[in-house]
Order: sequence, then C-alpha cells, then structure tokens
Amino acid sequence: MEIFLGFILGTIASIAIGVWVTKKQTSLQEESILDAPTFSEEEETVFLEKKLRDAIYDCERNVSTCKSQINTICNDQLDLLQDVGKKSYVEVKNKALFFEYYNPTTLDRHFYYQRDLSKTMALDVLANTKKIIQKYKTRISLIITQQELFEKLITSHKENLDRIFGVKNQNTQVKKVSLHKSKLAKLEGENKLEEQAIYNELIVNDIRGELEHQEECLRQYIELNQQYENPFDQDVEKKFKHQIKIIISQLEKDDPINPQ
Repeated sequence: MEIFLGFILGTIASIAIGVWVTKKQTSLQEESILDAPTFSEEEETVFLEKKLRDAIYDCERNVSTCKSQINTICNDQLDLLQDVGKKSYVEVKNKALFFEYYNPTTLDRHFYYQRDLSKTMALDVLANTKKIIQKYKTRISLIITQQELFEKLITSHKENLDRIFGVKNQNTQVKKVSLHKSKLAKLEGENKLEEQAIYNELIVNDIRGELEHQEECLRQYIELNQQYENPFDQDVEKKFKHQIKIIISQLEKDDPINPQ
C-alpha cells in the first residue's frame, strides 16, 4: 500500500506499507482460516475472537497510517501554495478559483482565488504549481478510498465480535440450565435448549464464513497493491481507486450473513 508518488515525495509511505503488506501476506498464507484445524464450538469461538481482534488491530493501524499520509500530503500542498497568493476562508460562488485546499483528516478548508494570486509570479510557475497540487489531490482521494476499505473491515469485525460475545453468553446459560436437565426432562424447554445450541453453532459457522470472505477481499487488495505499485500517473491511480471501490462493494454485497 505505498501511498506516495516518487515525483516529489519519494517513497516515504511505501516503506511502511510494504512492511505491512509483507507481514499480511505471510499471515494470510500461514494462518488462513481455510487451513485452520477442526475445533469444538467453544474452541472455535476463542479462535475466531482472536482472529477478529488481530484483524481490527491491523486495520486500525492502517487507518492511522492513511490519515498520517493524508496530513503529510496536505502539508506539502500548503508548502506549494504558501507564496502563490492570499488565501481565503470564505467560499464565494462564481468567483474564479485557482485551488480549493481541503484536509479530510483535520477538516481544514480554504480557497485560493485567481484574483488574489501573486502579480509577480510567472504564469508558467503558477500552472506547474497547480498541476502538482492537483496530483496531490488525486493521491489524497486514493488514500481516502484505501482508508474506507479498512474502516469497513473494522466495522464488520466489531459486529462479529458482538455476535461472538452473544453466543458465549448464551452457551454459558445453556450449560448452567442443562445441569437441571433431569428435573426439566418432561418440559418442552429441553428441546428449546437443544435448538438454541444448534443455532449458536450456526452463528459461529456464519462468522467463520464471513471472516474467510473478508480475508479474501483483503487478499485481492494486496494483489492490486502489488499490481499498481509505485504508480506514475493519475490514470493509474484512478484505476487503482476504482478497483478498491469494487472490493468495498464486494465486501458489502457478498457478505455471507447479509444476503441481498
């Protein structure tokens, strides 16, 4: 997930993201849920809970990385814009705009209007300045899409943790009530307990299937990241962003526990 164009910034972000991609690929190969041993239901819930917590940690770390990279690029934009003219914090409709600065992490926004540009700066310098800050803007858009993918995964993983917590609580109560099974043998509740145990097992299986699906989406993202490593133009970045959007859509539409 390198996040910086070599053009001006070099490969600062690529190093950090490359380490994560390598680690994640190894993790997916060595610890894939598809290759996990057969567990009892109780062992399965413990296994899945750990997998989910580890996945949340990784995703939260990468969300933080995305935000940090956005801030870095925005600071570079500000450095380029520092001497081009006076900035305004007021949006004026129908006023010719040179560039609108926006940091989606801090929500800072201000405007550089054509009329307020430096009179002493050559037009070609202004044109080149605008070209570079626009490329920075495209790069920010790509990182926001990557961040969106990780945030979607975090939300889904946390929902499944809540479901596991509910299963564990229900199973504890089922075991407790089962101790009185001999006294309740003639009551319909015994069958209901058995039904609940089966239902809880199905929930665990659903969570396992969903996590497999999420890991597959993440694997596709890693492959894309390698394919579009070190993009050199905005068209490549746009294609990369589009492919990530497809994965996000797949993550939402093909969720095993939320069929369309």
